Amino acid sequence: MVLGALNTARDRAMVLAMLLGGLRRCEVLSLRPCDLSPGERRLFISEGKGG
Repeated sequence: MVLGALNTARDRAMVLAMLLGGLRRCEVLSLRPCDLSPGERRLFISEGKGG
């Protein structure tokens, strides 16, 4: 499995965001800590597909 081959929790989180959220690499790399809301289980994408 792909996730088993990843070494860090950060890498797994990035791949899961891409797979489950339909995010592109550039969208994941532009995320900031203030974009995450774990309590609400939300992720804010400021510059996503289609602007």
